[in-house]
Amino acid sequence: MVTAVTWFLLVIFVAVSAICSLGVGYLYGRFSQNRSDETAARWTNILTGATGFLAGVATWVVGNAGFLTPADGLLDTLVTILASAGAAIVVAVATITAILHANPGLPGVDHVPTVRRHYLRYLTVLFVLVFLLASGILTALEGGPVGLVLLVLGFWGVAWAGAPLLSGLSSRTRRPTDDERMRIDSLLESVDLSVRGVRVIEADDKYLAVELSGAPGGRFLFVSSSALETFDDETLRALLAARREQAAYYEAIVSMVPYIAPLIWVLLAVFFEVISILPAILVAIVAVVIGLAGVRRFRYYTDARAGETVGSETLADAFERAAAAAGVDVEDGSRQNLISRRPPLGERVDRLRDNQ
Repeated sequence: MVTAVTWFLLVIFVAVSAICSLGVGYLYGRFSQNRSDETAARWTNILTGATGFLAGVATWVVGNAGFLTPADGLLDTLVTILASAGAAIVVAVATITAILHANPGLPGVDHVPTVRRHYLRYLTVLFVLVFLLASGILTALEGGPVGLVLLVLGFWGVAWAGAPLLSGLSSRTRRPTDDERMRIDSLLESVDLSVRGVRVIEADDKYLAVELSGAPGGRFLFVSSSALETFDDETLRALLAARREQAAYYEAIVSMVPYIAPLIWVLLAVFFEVISILPAILVAIVAVVIGLAGVRRFRYYTDARAGETVGSETLADAFERAAAAAGVDVEDGSRQNLISRRPPLGERVDRLRDNQ
């Protein structure tokens, strides 16, 4: 009886949260109508993820209190993970739907239904992993701090090495055609970049992605069909050079350190009762901000290295062409963002030109 009532209340909670998210998303969409820079797109992602995350956390707390199933153990954990991820997905999709309805001209958006489907796939994979990790951490707490740290680091490593699989699950991909493969192979050879495989992402016309994913020996190149159609070889070569340098210096790992290290600090501080939870969180927040500043400077370094391969001016031009094709205003997005892992594109372009 208690379980049935809990599920009924949970459905009401998710429905109300989704309605509130529709309102929040619509207001943000209206607010961002006159913005065409990186900040507008970044805050779209943050708002979408945050609203879903809050709903998912509330559901996860209820599930871990034992109110969703009468059973204990693995079944209870699986139901909690799926219910939490489901609640998060519903609310997050409501947010992005409202944002796109209010502002279909957001940077990177050309066909709203396609973008919405892309978000749905991505959010599904993201939230399942988030609450899987959360449940794993809760279980590991019973085994002591060593097991907890190993779990976080192991999950991090698996996510990095398995990123190509996750990318394939969160996006609709296909193998390149023979002509596309010949063109891509030629470009890869020109920047001395070796990959295990290539996948073409079928998405919105303004989804211009050129991404390297995975660990050495298992890296895959993900390139959107719109990028292949929009960019000339010079632009693609420059973007591939930038990705090669980021992969060569393990930027995917470095960029997560500001999140993983403070998380481990908070968990250990609470476990050993070094300090109370609030000061531990404040220290972690400061560490995140400082760490992200270092990650942004690291991106300047990898840009400079890529500029040595293809020419700083060529890379700067490629960044500008990519931004223009995606509808992003480089100049308007020149403000620093303390919670971003990437520096503003306008500043990256300026630094490349200063390095000539």
